[in-house]
Amino acid sequence: RKIMIVGGGIGVAPLLALCEESIRQGKEVRVLIGALKKELIIGEESFKILGAKVDVATDDGSYHYKGLVTDLLERIIKEGWLPDQIFACGPKPMLKKISEIALQANINYQVSMEERMACGIGACLGCVCKIKTKDKREYKVKYEYKRVCVDGPVFAGSEVVWDD
Repeated sequence: RKIMIVGGGIGVAPLLALCEESIRQGKEVRVLIGALKKELIIGEESFKILGAKVDVATDDGSYHYKGLVTDLLERIIKEGWLPDQIFACGPKPMLKKISEIALQANINYQVSMEERMACGIGACLGCVCKIKTKDKREYKVKYEYKRVCVDGPVFAGSEVVWDD
């Protein structure tokens, strides 16, 4: 199985353990790291040490690919490297774009949401995100708000409602 791990900004850090475990399980792992500029890139060497193929995109072009990490993801998929699954963590606009790319390419994907978590125990509801659910009796899509700190932070990307 092939997996793609996409991290943007500080969203790169939590993906290192996922990469390590995936490689331990014998999966082919490709990591895409996005940052505004070269000085803000984190984790590149750590992912390489684990044995992942790493590509980096910087918005300003100061290191490797110039442009958004989502543009790089689209390019890699168009070139024929199709992962079985995409895992992503980063800013919400990046995750939304990955959702569009994955849906179009028919690739399973999961996102780790970066919401501010005031209490961390689900009491304040400061970190909720809108999630699609199915009403089994009415056979239609409904919505509910899930707490990122308790119910997440990882959700199936196809369940997240990106437009508020």
